[in-house]
Amino acid sequence: MKCPDCGFNNPEKTNFCGHCGTQMQKVCPNCSSSSPAVFRFCGDCGGQLKSPKATNDLAKIKKYIPSYLAEKIQQSEGRIEGERKEVTVVFADISGFTALAETRDLEEVRNIVISCHTMLGNIVNEYEGVVDKIVGDGLMAIFGAPVHEDDPERAILAAIDMQRGMAKLSKELEKDLGIPLEISIGINTGVVIIGDISTDQLMDYTVIGDVVNTASRIQGQAQAGEILVTKETYKRTSHLFDFQVLAPVVVRGKSKPLQVCKVNGRKENPLNARGIEGMRAPLIGRDKEFAICKQTVDQLTAGKGTGLFITGEAGLGKSRLVEELKGYARSQDVMWLEGRCVSYSVSVNYWVFIDALKNHFGIKS
Repeated sequence: MKCPDCGFNNPEKTNFCGHCGTQMQKVCPNCSSSSPAVFRFCGDCGGQLKSPKATNDLAKIKKYIPSYLAEKIQQSEGRIEGERKEVTVVFADISGFTALAETRDLEEVRNIVISCHTMLGNIVNEYEGVVDKIVGDGLMAIFGAPVHEDDPERAILAAIDMQRGMAKLSKELEKDLGIPLEISIGINTGVVIIGDISTDQLMDYTVIGDVVNTASRIQGQAQAGEILVTKETYKRTSHLFDFQVLAPVVVRGKSKPLQVCKVNGRKENPLNARGIEGMRAPLIGRDKEFAICKQTVDQLTAGKGTGLFITGEAGLGKSRLVEELKGYARSQDVMWLEGRCVSYSVSVNYWVFIDALKNHFGIKS
């Protein structure tokens, strides 16, 4: 019996795949008869079959979804099914398992795969992404369905942490395995259709569209240890990360070569990169606001502690005003430390202060 996920050939009437742990058969809730996992309806009574239950190990991976994220997903259920939505899709593939499977027992290989996927799943959930599916030694994650707005940034940060996590785990396992384990990652951003959000404990749902296929193809072009992104993801994050623009690549299913970029890491101070690169225009229409900002700095240099809040709707020029204030403060010999408050940092105490210190001292980890 061939596994629908990893393609491993199992003995007939096997309940769970011996390689990846996927359930091979569904049990009908009406008549209790078993049907192949690919069936949507019972082969005996015709009743609708629920999503297959994973093995205990795979269930452990899924249960690492934080409770607050699970609540967001459940609250969104029913509102986004069938909706067009922009998401960022991450494909990650672990290299080294093919050689490992030739010399090791399948159960041992499977346990190692589970350890790797657990680590990767934890990182995805840390940035409030969702593991859509696990296929053999590969993983697909989605950022943006259903809860986020800064998904390309989250996806790349998660990918960077995945590389670090895999390097650490490989170092721990290499003595016993004899070979290193590495991961290649492909990322793409675009509009998909949210096909379904199930109500079972795994909270599986499906995104449909060319964005998913392209992310998979890009991952196939990535070397072990690399993170490749498409032009769509690059355009949304070029002010936050250092990229190396690579030559266009030809991939299966695409009539034209795809422009891809390699992620080299976070920029030392991503907050300085806003607007259109290479263009600079004078600040217009903010004389009153800028005068208040300068007065605050003058009070600070005079030894008076003070605070300043700049609020407004998106696109009004808050970032530009802060940039002008930064230049004025530095001209007055004021040390400027800058940190970002981001939505995925809510569980970390003093995040903004930690981020400001990291930016000041050039700490990227």
